[in-house]
Amino acid sequence: MPTVESVKNDIEALGTAGQEEILHYLEEVFVLGSFATEVTNEVKENRFSRGKVCPL
Repeated sequence: MPTVESVKNDIEALGTAGQEEILHYLEEVFVLGSFATEVTNEVKENRFSRGKVCPL
């Protein structure tokens, strides 16, 4: 199993284009992942802000 140190070494061994690709991937994972969680929680809060009601 790779270690954090081995991953760092692999990233350093990449060229600029490869490092940029890794950076964009990490941005997507961390930024969009946290944004999706935030949106999901907000939808839940808004949906039940008036309590549970019959949709009909």
